[in-house]
Amino acid sequence: MKGSVYLKKILFGLIALILCFAFFNLFTAKQELQAQERTVAEQTYSDLEKQVLELQQQVFSQGYSYTVKENWVTRLTPAEKQTLCGYIPPKPPAKFISEKISFRPEPNQTKQFKKVALATKYDAMALGLVTPVKNQGSCGSCWIFGAVSDFESDVLIKEGATFDFSEQELGDCNIWARQGGHNFCSGGNSFMTDDYLTKYGGAQETCHPYAAYPQNCLSCPLIKNVNNTRMITGDDGESQSQIEIIKTALLNYGPLQSCMYASGPGFYAYNGGVYEYWGGEEINHAVTIIGWDDTKVHSHGTGAWLIKNSWGTSWAAAGPYPGCAWVAYGSANLGDYTSALAGYQTAGDKIFYHDECGWMGACTGCGSPTAYGAVRFIPESNTSLKAVDFWAVDTNLTYEIKIFDQLHQQGSSYSFSQQIGSTQTGSTNEPGYYSVPLNNPVPLVAGNDFIVQVKFTTTGYGYPLPLDYSNAPWLNWPGIAQFSGESYTSCNGTGYQKPCFAGVGCLDLDIRARAGAGGQPVPLKITTTSLPKAKVGILYGQTLQAEGGTSPYAWSLAAGRLPNGINLNQDGKITGTPEQAGVFNFTVKVKDTLEATDQKNLSLTVEAANPPQPPPVPQLKAPANYSTADSLTPKLEWYAANGATSYGLQVANDYNFNRLVINETGLTETFYLTPAGKLKPNTYYYWRVNATNENGTSNWSIYWRFKTPAGPQPPPVPQLKAPANYSTAGSLAPKLEWYAANGATSYGLQVANDYYFSSLVINETGLTETFYLTPAGKLKPNTYYYWRVNATNENGTSNWSIYWRFKTPAAPSPSIAGWAVIIGVSDYQQINDLSYADDDAQDMYNRLISEGWKNNQIKVLINSQATKTNIKNALDWLKANAQSNDLCLFYFSGHGGHGPDIAPLDEADGQDEYLCPYDSIPNSWANDVRDDELDNWLATLTNKKVIILDTCFSGGFIKTPTLTVKTKPGVSYRQLTDNFTKDIAKAGYETLTASDDHEFSYESSQLQNGVFTYYLEQGLAGGADTNQDNKTSAAETFTYAAPKTAAYTDNQQHPQFFDGIAGEVVVGEK
Repeated sequence: MKGSVYLKKILFGLIALILCFAFFNLFTAKQELQAQERTVAEQTYSDLEKQVLELQQQVFSQGYSYTVKENWVTRLTPAEKQTLCGYIPPKPPAKFISEKISFRPEPNQTKQFKKVALATKYDAMALGLVTPVKNQGSCGSCWIFGAVSDFESDVLIKEGATFDFSEQELGDCNIWARQGGHNFCSGGNSFMTDDYLTKYGGAQETCHPYAAYPQNCLSCPLIKNVNNTRMITGDDGESQSQIEIIKTALLNYGPLQSCMYASGPGFYAYNGGVYEYWGGEEINHAVTIIGWDDTKVHSHGTGAWLIKNSWGTSWAAAGPYPGCAWVAYGSANLGDYTSALAGYQTAGDKIFYHDECGWMGACTGCGSPTAYGAVRFIPESNTSLKAVDFWAVDTNLTYEIKIFDQLHQQGSSYSFSQQIGSTQTGSTNEPGYYSVPLNNPVPLVAGNDFIVQVKFTTTGYGYPLPLDYSNAPWLNWPGIAQFSGESYTSCNGTGYQKPCFAGVGCLDLDIRARAGAGGQPVPLKITTTSLPKAKVGILYGQTLQAEGGTSPYAWSLAAGRLPNGINLNQDGKITGTPEQAGVFNFTVKVKDTLEATDQKNLSLTVEAANPPQPPPVPQLKAPANYSTADSLTPKLEWYAANGATSYGLQVANDYNFNRLVINETGLTETFYLTPAGKLKPNTYYYWRVNATNENGTSNWSIYWRFKTPAGPQPPPVPQLKAPANYSTAGSLAPKLEWYAANGATSYGLQVANDYYFSSLVINETGLTETFYLTPAGKLKPNTYYYWRVNATNENGTSNWSIYWRFKTPAAPSPSIAGWAVIIGVSDYQQINDLSYADDDAQDMYNRLISEGWKNNQIKVLINSQATKTNIKNALDWLKANAQSNDLCLFYFSGHGGHGPDIAPLDEADGQDEYLCPYDSIPNSWANDVRDDELDNWLATLTNKKVIILDTCFSGGFIKTPTLTVKTKPGVSYRQLTDNFTKDIAKAGYETLTASDDHEFSYESSQLQNGVFTYYLEQGLAGGADTNQDNKTSAAETFTYAAPKTAAYTDNQQHPQFFDGIAGEVVVGEK
């Protein structure tokens, strides 16, 4: 039958060699932890400093006021930073194996606390109620530091004494680590710390100093034992409704364990001010809430929590206290899973339990608010039952406790009889662990069993019984928990069954019994019966154990003698380094505070010095820790280990050495020449060495880290030039400029609505200029935009530049007194289609709007809209609306053609020229717009006309890989400008044509436009404004577009211009 686990059980049998290595590892780990807090003089952190400066710029650009600064955390790699955040929230599984098992309800604090007047500020640190800030190092043990911080503050508040409890002992000795193999640096939560502290308690830091990595449990003497915990919030602790609840709990219980999301921008580098982060990520880090201030201002209002972190005092150096921070109410999800250690006592009670893993949130019941749970125990010695402990799974739960002496079995049903002691009832406020003192302690006799029965009633939750069960995939519950056979459940308090579930098996209840002082006194008794052997020259340490009486105990040597070099201390520790072999008999004496004593005869066997040992652990030499190696094939050196015949070497990408790059054994030199190609440039590596001889292999050395130098480099990060940071751009299509980066062959550009660049508006690569002309329509008026640039060459691409922000101006008031008809036909009804003529028209319309033209004074005909009749109607609309001094603009992009001259017979070559509308007919000119017709239509307009024709005549529909000729099929090549433009090459006209009279007019799949139209639009966007007067004339636009069109088409297309208007004709104005 399974018995209880004694609180102070010592793990015997540690051999002296392991103790030596343990002390060595403690020393080196302490050195590493201290190294994290100091500045390494040999290392240059210019890149880090730049990143921190950029981060500060981001913080301020969001309207936040907190400051950031480089510290030991910012120097860690992203993976190392993430390991600091080790709180894993106690979440219910997607589905339990059994429908009779549920997960605890969220705490409902509606009726928990009596309303009290709350001050606007509270600071437990200023009141002297908070112990010093500690450093968890590069280990995800924040969940342990949060619990220990709470525990230390409780003792400080109640006793005025500063205790330094051992986080390492809690990490190594909790059941999940000790029996389940869990690495406490990989994370945990408050359920795990509550189980350990209520079963066992806290030990002094000096007994088991913090190492920031797993070690062996030392079973240190326990000083204080937690007997009450409270769950204040669930996963909504950051909400506004929970602020008053947390404040009240802080006043009731002292500093609180709480959780937050700590991987948001800025928290690793936090230096001072009110931190805020408003993302919705799940919490991942444990801290201690130690105060509040409702007047602290932040971007979302006022009010902030005062927290104590566990990242040392170089973090938050300018915070409210070094190592502490202000965090805005509601931000970073701070407040989730807030809990309190609500009571403790001096360690020494005997705890009877069957729930090895404690409570992890699983519950069972009968589907109604009431259920009964019972557990049976057998004491090993006479004692007195003074309290019953259990987890209350819900808010405002009531309980009824009875103790029975007899258990009866009928088949699979059980019942209890002969109640001993009195029935005791009560209620709880919050969920949590409760130790209920019995009004009348019950004497217990060794070997005589007793049964604790508790009736639980919730306010409506149908699973009131706490179960020792967890199916969390990151914990080894099946490898730890074994059913005791002594837990029972009932729906009515009569017929009890063992709590067994299909697919899970039988589980124990989280009900315990507490025995100790009270009732019949338990005599003082030394429980140590033997001592492990010692070895000459090897440090020895053991602690004598006793029970009963009234602690603390005082130990002394009553008779005999200890070996030379060994001493018995008053606290019961036998320590020292023995100097002689032999068997030494002696008598020890223990005395409690009431002068009760006990004695026991013991012997200590000291063996001769150790047999031949493996070599000592090697010490690393070069490259120096945290340095940059001098090449990509560095020489790794270490000091010779005495007696070593060979060495092993490991180099890895991570400090856990899971991703090995080099793994060598049998090295006979004290150096290693790294082969070429093994290491990547500009990368962090971790390395360590061990030593071997005929007697075995040493432990690995502590690891060192080095960084490889950069290889062939990409260009430097470009520097932005214009628009100036935080300025307002001059137009809705600004010219973005940057300085050339040395060696760059191209550039990338991003423009976004947010500084994370998650909402991109422009994303360009392969830019060969150091500027970018923003296309019309890309940017909205009166809007903030963020932009950045990188540079590329054959060696790679630089980091992005720091971002700059600009604001676009309000939408410009139209300033062009003009009317326009814009036509583009790609999708013809009967003749061959073009690709981009419709895009030409749409882009020209967008550009005119950006350049001050009024939307209601432009008529656009695209594809099927551009029939001959509609074109004539559109020009009639111009005639009807344009005033005598207004500018009229006619733009056409599409097919052209020619046919026999029709009266008036005005063509020297006997051929009329045509523009081909949507309804153009193959081998017929009936629906085409003849030059004479267009002349007549245009002649009736104002005296200031700009005509733009992006079309041509040719012998067929010809395509090249990127260029397409604009021509009507079925006719031979004919020039555009010989006679067609004679009618519009006269006073009152400025005419721009796409090509000369013997050339094609091309459109481009790369430009997604007609070539001529593309450069016209770029010129109007600002490229043509050579005199920088923010006005662009038709002549300036042509002067800009003509040579670029010729260059793009390899001089196959030469645009033409006729100027028949005196003075400048402005077609665009910023």
